[in-house]
Amino acid sequence: MAVDVRCPVPGCNKLLHRIERPANGHLVECKCRCGAVFHVLVVTQSPAAFDRLPGESDKAYAAFRAYLRHEPAVRSQQIVALECSKHVSQVNRWANRWAWRARAAAWDSYQTRRAPAYTEGA
Repeated sequence: MAVDVRCPVPGCNKLLHRIERPANGHLVECKCRCGAVFHVLVVTQSPAAFDRLPGESDKAYAAFRAYLRHEPAVRSQQIVALECSKHVSQVNRWANRWAWRARAAAWDSYQTRRAPAYTEGA
């Protein structure tokens, strides 16, 4: 299964990259002629998606784990910066570089599937 990466800028949508065999943790930097620069991280729905990615530093991964400890509604890079005693701009760089939002969404989905279903009166 191949994955096409297109520019996210409204109105552009140019095909920038085709990942022939996407693997968990595959990270691609894409640059478009329109000026957009972004990273694409392939995240599968397996627990391995939440492991430390190749090239991710100990500090960046520790900050990501701190990010995951919070409920989705209150997750914040600013809170992580305070907890890890890092400047918020550093945490923002890590979050963008290592696709925290996508990885956290996959983590949340995984946790939801793992949690036993709640039935009233049980």
